[in-house]
Amino acid sequence: MPRHLLGALAALALGAGAAGAQATGDAPVRGNPVAIVDLRTAAGAALVGAAWRYADARVVEVDHRGPGPDLRPSGPPVR
Repeated sequence: MPRHLLGALAALALGAGAAGAQATGDAPVRGNPVAIVDLRTAAGAALVGAAWRYADARVVEVDHRGPGPDLRPSGPPVR
């Protein structure tokens, strides 16, 4: 693995890059991120060896039981 990539991954694992990448308003931000990778671009994805994948969702119907008085699946059958 390239040395610069190992440094970037180590910084992210230690939380240095993760603090600046938060999208919520209440997340603490401490200083500037060590590395930023834009995975929306081909160059950014190639930098970290990322590959976008997707799978179509499908609903699988199964027989189960609804919640009973004990709040466990002991109630009436549901699908």
